[in-house]
Amino acid sequence: MSTSLKSSKLCWQIILIGVTHIGMVLSMIKALLESPDGLPIKYLMSGNKKITDSLLKKWSVRPDLVLTNFYGSMEAMVGCTLRQIGLNDHKENIRRAFSSCSTYVVDCDLNIVLLGCSGELVISGPLVACGYHNLSDVTLKMFIDYPTPGCKTYFTDDLVHMMPDHSIKIIGHIDSQVKYHGVRIEMEGIL
Repeated sequence: MSTSLKSSKLCWQIILIGVTHIGMVLSMIKALLESPDGLPIKYLMSGNKKITDSLLKKWSVRPDLVLTNFYGSMEAMVGCTLRQIGLNDHKENIRRAFSSCSTYVVDCDLNIVLLGCSGELVISGPLVACGYHNLSDVTLKMFIDYPTPGCKTYFTDDLVHMMPDHSIKIIGHIDSQVKYHGVRIEMEGIL
């Protein structure tokens, strides 16, 4: 089913039900922004992808619509930061974590980096997973007690930069993984 057909059916349901707040993937948000005016939506939330320039351009003609972006992973409660987007914001930046978790940016020696420096984003808190089922070697690498013993922390492999305003700019992935249609692929595994 095409995105435009999905979005037209979705628009009909949004009007029928009177949806005002909705979270969805960027492609569907883009399709919604291309739909005719008259939708009751006031608050759009996207997750785990960088907001594109084309989406910002479409959104800029809808000043009544609040656009937010969240960051997270399945290992660390899916969404652990949320940021309202402004037209002049750096679209790749994320904000501080929700109160239910903590985020840190660390160097290769696990030292917290200073503002203006880059490192790996790590997430800790009670909602962080205990590890991967039947993958003890990967669990030992990705889930570490940090910054104190007993505090389970997930190491995201995301390379980030600590900005002067305390936001975090996502640069990319530390290893050679790429994302294709939402699935992470190890480049070494491709022959």
